[in-house]
Formats: sequence, structure tokens, C-alpha cells
Amino acid sequence: MKIVPLAEADLDCTARLTLGRLNVLAYPEFYNGLGLEGEALDRLSADMFDVSEGELSDTIVAISDEDTLCGYLSALPSDDFRAAASRTAFAVLKGVARDQRKPVMAHMQAIGAGQDALPANTHYLARIAVSPDWQGKGIAAELMDIFEAQGGGCDHVLHVAADNARAIRFYEKRGYETESGSDSTLLMRRRASS
Repeated sequence: MKIVPLAEADLDCTARLTLGRLNVLAYPEFYNGLGLEGEALDRLSADMFDVSEGELSDTIVAISDEDTLCGYLSALPSDDFRAAASRTAFAVLKGVARDQRKPVMAHMQAIGAGQDALPANTHYLARIAVSPDWQGKGIAAELMDIFEAQGGGCDHVLHVAADNARAIRFYEKRGYETESGSDSTLLMRRRASS
């Protein structure tokens, strides 16, 4: 198993399709509510990795010895979150038919309203997903180890679905505490001293 930064070579059609499906597993409420399928979902996934203008996002991928994509993690400073969220919204709207844009935008706003604002000067876990075939093998822990080593000594924060008990237990074991939340989403924080 190796964990490496997302590279241009990782962005072929198979990786895009796989990453798109992993996103659906990570955030089913968001992606299922968009009503996207097939090519539209694949386009959205490719657009979300900020590869326009040749720049790759802060995404790392776990690749097996057989060159199978097992999982990934995307992170960014919390102060950059609003810009990243705007890029994501643009990518989503670009991928849907014109007559579906208003309901999709309303869906995105409703999801966003359930998430607390990020504390300033923290490092934000934007996405983490492990393919079902590779879950339970320590991949998420390895990805989180790298994430938690980033951020220059600041606190680490993340959003997690309030009903995702398995993920919440995983984060709590790593020292994260629920800071705030709603019926659908919790904001968890790991203090730099943890």
C-alpha cells in the first residue's frame, strides 16, 4: 500500500469514475439529493478535484500494490473553505441541466445551512472515503495520520453525518470531540495538543 499525492496520472476515466462513486458513499445525502447519475456524476467528480489550470488540490490517494485506488482524503485550511465550496457549487451546477439548477441550488443551500461555520485558523478535512472492498484494513487511519500531521500545529476540524455512528466512533478514538451540530451534521474538532 502506498499513499501519494493526487497526480495527473490518477485522473484517467477509471479513477474519475471510482472517485465519483466514493464521494457518493461518503456523502450520500448530498449526492443523492442532486439526482445526478452516470456521466453527469463522473463529470462532477472530475471537476471537484480542481485540476483546471494544471493545479491539483490537496488530495492524497491510497493505492494498493496492484495499483487499485483504495481511498482518498482531501483537506485544506479552513480559511480557504469558502472558495473551495464556491468551486464545488459551480462544478455541481455546471453538471446539471438548466431546468434542474434551481432545485439543485436549493438542495446545496439546505445542506450548507446544516453545517456550522468553520473555526478560523484550523485545518479542514473536506473529504475522506475508502472503497468498501478496502474498509477495515487501516487505510482511513493512515490517511488521517497524514492529515493530522498537516496544518502547521493548528486544530483539525471536520463535518460528519450525525447518523454515521461508525465514523463518529472512529474520529472520537482519534481525539476529535463534537463541537456543535444539527440533526444532520456534526462539527468535530481535534485540538492541536491532542
